[in-house]
Amino acid sequence: MTSNDKSTLTLCFRKRVHIFVNFDFSLSGQMAGDHTRLEFHNIETGIITERRYLSSVPSNFIGHLQSLTFNGMAYIDLCKNGDIDYCELNARFGFRNIIADPVTFKTKSSYVALATLQAYTSMHLFFQFKTTSLDGLILYNSGDGNDFIVVELVKGYLHYVFDLGNGANLIKGSSNKPLNDNQWHNVMISRDTSNLHTVKIDTKITTQITAGARNLDLKMGSGGNCQGKGEIVTVSVLAMPATKAEAKCGPVCVGRDLSKHK
Repeated sequence: MTSNDKSTLTLCFRKRVHIFVNFDFSLSGQMAGDHTRLEFHNIETGIITERRYLSSVPSNFIGHLQSLTFNGMAYIDLCKNGDIDYCELNARFGFRNIIADPVTFKTKSSYVALATLQAYTSMHLFFQFKTTSLDGLILYNSGDGNDFIVVELVKGYLHYVFDLGNGANLIKGSSNKPLNDNQWHNVMISRDTSNLHTVKIDTKITTQITAGARNLDLKMGSGGNCQGKGEIVTVSVLAMPATKAEAKCGPVCVGRDLSKHK
């Protein structure tokens, strides 16, 4: 649910708890003990202020929320229309693109070193970027042997290059025009256990199945700089074990010749 697509979450509570994502059954659990009644005072969305019973506090939500219905009551609509006794609001009604914590690459030698992608059998990568440069490295992760993954811009178009051990493969993302238009673009790249690769740029989707090796052995990864004229938000990777990043400067693709794949 980190690909910036709309998702529907349904939670049913009757002694057993059932969770549905996009109307498909996802998770079920049995409540322990004899107390099955849920008593509550305030409903909070986006942030938690009542922390008495939590051992750890989850990070605050950034995104869009609509159609919040609890026991048949559409609370967001009630709050917007003033039809509820109490509603405290510091969010904004309406839709707008949300860009959270962007990283700006101001020089050609700047990059960010991230934790290694744990993408041995599958992965799901999502990020947003904007730039005015025609060419530039966005993400690079090398590995054991010849294994690697690269996301880059070539003449304004997104290229996804990877090698699982059978030689390099190139998937060109689909877009109606070059992406160096200084506008934010959403990118989702995934690979499942059957070696189905999917590249989604905004609303355009490209897929490709590769034969042979299915494992990707990686080491330390890096985020690129779009020739010092771009911004990219913190990369969201479901397979990544840590989000701590270290800002460094220097070459990131030493010894790797990708020119033949352009």
